[in-house]
Amino acid sequence: MSSHFSHLSSRLTLILSLGLALMFISACSSNNIVMDTDQNTNFGNFKSYSVISKNTEDSLSANRLISQVSQFLEANNKLIGDVGYTDAVVELDHYIDYRDNDSSFSIGLGTGSFGRSGGVSIGGGVSLPIGSDQIPVAVVSMKVLVNDRLVWSATNNHDFKTDNSGSLAKAQSVAIEQLLERFPLSRSGS
Repeated sequence: MSSHFSHLSSRLTLILSLGLALMFISACSSNNIVMDTDQNTNFGNFKSYSVISKNTEDSLSANRLISQVSQFLEANNKLIGDVGYTDAVVELDHYIDYRDNDSSFSIGLGTGSFGRSGGVSIGGGVSLPIGSDQIPVAVVSMKVLVNDRLVWSATNNHDFKTDNSGSLAKAQSVAIEQLLERFPLSRSGS
């Protein structure tokens, strides 16, 4: 009997651990990319790009993101040049937004019943938020312009911790990396 209880307890612990791990992974991962493409544009024809940032308030992040995009383009055999002398312009923007904290901890109050054919049940619960009411989100948008005409745009966001400026940089880097995975290098732009 003791070994049966121990086996059942270890299985229950394993199932609970896996469930918590899945909830944690699903809470941390996000695919918030919003994208639009001009289907008539042949992105394969673009051999050179200028990379600029609209954000003038945070030049450190702007320079880091410009460098990340430039390295990606160069790794894909694209030339980087000055605005006005390239086939297309990649325009970046980044800012901090906030979303509601949807993480909570629920406490349930038990239920009970009595009687042979009838009974009474009592129950209730309280849901308490975990952390602050608002979560900061690093938002990064990227546009491809040809002769001031928008041919591709994408926006992504990623949560980060407010207590660490390095976490903002990491969140921006992850957001732009996910955008670059969808960057139009071929004819279809998808």
